[in-house]
Amino acid sequence: MQKAVDLYPGSAEAQFGLGVGYAFDAQPAEAVKRYRLALELDPLNYVIHSRWGQDATFLGDFESARVHFARAAALQPKYPWRFLGPAQADYARGRLDDAVNNYRLQLEQDPRRPDAWSELGWLYLDLGLIAQARIAFDKKAELYGPVQRAGVDRAFLAVADGRVAALPAVLAERGLDTPMDGRQEIDRLLVQAFAGRRPTVQQLDAVRDAMRADSTPWVGSYWIFIGQFAWVDLATLYDVAGAAAAVAPLLDDAQKMLARLVAQGNAFHTIPFFEARIAALRGQRELAVTKLVAAVDRGWRRTWLLPVDPSLRTLRDDPRLAMLIARTQKDIDVQKSHVG
Repeated sequence: MQKAVDLYPGSAEAQFGLGVGYAFDAQPAEAVKRYRLALELDPLNYVIHSRWGQDATFLGDFESARVHFARAAALQPKYPWRFLGPAQADYARGRLDDAVNNYRLQLEQDPRRPDAWSELGWLYLDLGLIAQARIAFDKKAELYGPVQRAGVDRAFLAVADGRVAALPAVLAERGLDTPMDGRQEIDRLLVQAFAGRRPTVQQLDAVRDAMRADSTPWVGSYWIFIGQFAWVDLATLYDVAGAAAAVAPLLDDAQKMLARLVAQGNAFHTIPFFEARIAALRGQRELAVTKLVAAVDRGWRRTWLLPVDPSLRTLRDDPRLAMLIARTQKDIDVQKSHVG
């Protein structure tokens, strides 16, 4: 794409294509530079405005995101990212109520998006709206067809609802005693760990080997943005299994990836949360607490996971953790009142 730009610097398509290339490499600041040039050449292109809005979200520049998503919507009212883009920007800054409303508008326009139902379901969990989350996950399952992932969703519903004691029954009822394919196996073993079941090293080695052999990466910047980081989850499970030697390499890789994202300008609210989990697994208690506070300050609201996340079990007796959860809950209660 750089060669195309060198040959045809007046081509909006080439400039935009180069920007998207940078975006897919998790370099939003470099991407935005190219979008600016592309829009000088093609100012009415709603796709460029929308893409700029998304990368501005990753940069934490929410005012720029608002402006460009609004321009994209004005130029093409039926474009899917008219609502999805602002919803993700709201999620990234901790405005879960506004995010929910935007997801609802998107799904009114196009209800056949299982990814949108899934992300809406997680927002409902963060707000403590369990019945609404169940409906959203059921909608996702209808679109995907019968899959074991639905059982994992039910397990997270129980955790968010404070019914950790019911997890063994949920696991048995939902068939979560049977291994799952790919990345989903990590989630299955994780919810089992929530219920107090330790994975075996053999199980985890099989997952790690499958991850390494898979041609499709199990880790990516967008997954980290929405709160999924397979390397940290797998390291947590190895730690639960007592396999310390397998933990460090996964944490090293995870920390390098987060450092690269930060160096490239990404300001995800989830980054300090994952840094906190890494620090806790390394025994760096003070750093872990500091990072959790930073995550909440930046907009992370998934504090219902803190009491059950095995990576943070050494922090459970720290009064600062209880204070952080209480502070976050006050904000969540206010936002919940805004969601009909």
